[in-house]
Amino acid sequence: MSFFNNNIINSPAKYIEPIPYADTADPVGYLMELSEKNKNRKKIDSKKGVHVGLVVDKEIRGYKLKNYIPRDFWIEDTIRPRHMCCFGTTGTGKTKLMTYLIYQDILMGNNVAILNPKSDPFGGGKPGNELLSYIVQACVQAGRLDELLVIMPVFPECSIELNPLQRYIMPDELVEHVISSVKAKEKYYEDVASEVSTAIITSMIAQAEADRRDQVINLLDIKEKVDYKSLQDLGNIMEYNYKNFPDPSVRGKIEEALLTIRQIGQSPQDFFAKVSSSLRTVLTTMTSSTTGKLIGRARSNEFVKRIENNEGVIFLCNTDNLLATRASHIVNRIIISMIKTMAGRAGSGGTTFSRPLSVYIDEGHNVLFNGIEELFNKGRSARVYIHFFTQSLSQMIEAIGEPATRSIEDNINTWVFMRINSPETIEYIAKSSPEIETWSPFVSVGDGDMSVTLRTDKLPVFRQECLSKLRQTFYYLKCGTTINEREQIKYYKGQVPTIPPPSVRVVPPISKEITGD
Repeated sequence: MSFFNNNIINSPAKYIEPIPYADTADPVGYLMELSEKNKNRKKIDSKKGVHVGLVVDKEIRGYKLKNYIPRDFWIEDTIRPRHMCCFGTTGTGKTKLMTYLIYQDILMGNNVAILNPKSDPFGGGKPGNELLSYIVQACVQAGRLDELLVIMPVFPECSIELNPLQRYIMPDELVEHVISSVKAKEKYYEDVASEVSTAIITSMIAQAEADRRDQVINLLDIKEKVDYKSLQDLGNIMEYNYKNFPDPSVRGKIEEALLTIRQIGQSPQDFFAKVSSSLRTVLTTMTSSTTGKLIGRARSNEFVKRIENNEGVIFLCNTDNLLATRASHIVNRIIISMIKTMAGRAGSGGTTFSRPLSVYIDEGHNVLFNGIEELFNKGRSARVYIHFFTQSLSQMIEAIGEPATRSIEDNINTWVFMRINSPETIEYIAKSSPEIETWSPFVSVGDGDMSVTLRTDKLPVFRQECLSKLRQTFYYLKCGTTINEREQIKYYKGQVPTIPPPSVRVVPPISKEITGD
């Protein structure tokens, strides 16, 4: 039987160990105690990289080889800072691969951030889909259960509060976060939203400096001042109370904020209301309901605090895009923007994160925004490893346009291709892969004679018809590897390992808001 013909073989996962069973009335306490015992346990070696399953060499073996024995393959640690992208239609095994990689990152001691818009982190009874259960099991096995932070707006009682605007060194960072959440067809609308946000944020910071107090801004603070009248009132307060402030540094910031507010005020009120509506709508979404409680009205940011204090963190943001699609996308975009500026602060200070930060983005086309390509381009300098999972290239282009999409592609070195339905994506992958020579029989008939000869054909490593016929959990892999101390790009066909069911089963709490009791 040939591995190239998608025959499923037993490809066991590595490193996953079951948690010993205990008949206890306090399972959480038992897991915390077990995690504490495992704190001094030796972590798995990160230098080897992350295991992605069994593979065979594509460009060397071609398509004719039979019964070739696959071998285990690791994406080397030196390759991972150049990021990974996985294309595959729904149900092909992307989440299984993501779960397996997350498990290994936790065991390595890396910091992990997971953005998962799927509806059910508990698995819904489907084996292999219990993402949260696997995360908890890995945390216990690695002695890191106390490092786990979770945001789930559907279950606020299980979630932390996180203010993405709490940590900054420049007001521009906060403006970037707000604008990342605004999706407008015309850039002009984003520019106006940026101008309004800048006026509000710089005014609040200048007032705080003048009053000699710390200023923690959240999204609710901005929303309260985003309408035309509130913005004019803010300008009047600034001019009356702070215009002649004695400190020239603070006075300069106040004058800058006043100038911006005056310029905005010169536009007609109805025009301002029209173009700023997208910003107001986003802020309303982020400050309402449980999303507002957990993010829009929050004051602290434990995730960023731990990373900047060189502490360990495993962060899961699970937003249900079936219940609240718009809020789900906005939350994930603003958190990605927060990670981007956090990496930028580390780089501007000439430092890197003490541990790598592995970022996993599922349904990635939903979180793309203008400027995210800079995280792919410069995140590696701060030790940010991005793992981006989506269905097709066309979805990315639709979200942020072709130039930004191509920029992201240029900064990704590891590609995983599962079964793909998008003809445009399949054609692009096939055309961008190198060609190999294959031998095929050629029958010629003439003058009553027939002869059989062999001829050489040049075919792409990843053929279009093969990309559309891959079975579940099979993939093609384009990845760098070290050969004779030199890095080379190689091409493989592989299969996601079989992951055993989690020995820890995390179940959702019974919520009165959901049951109606």
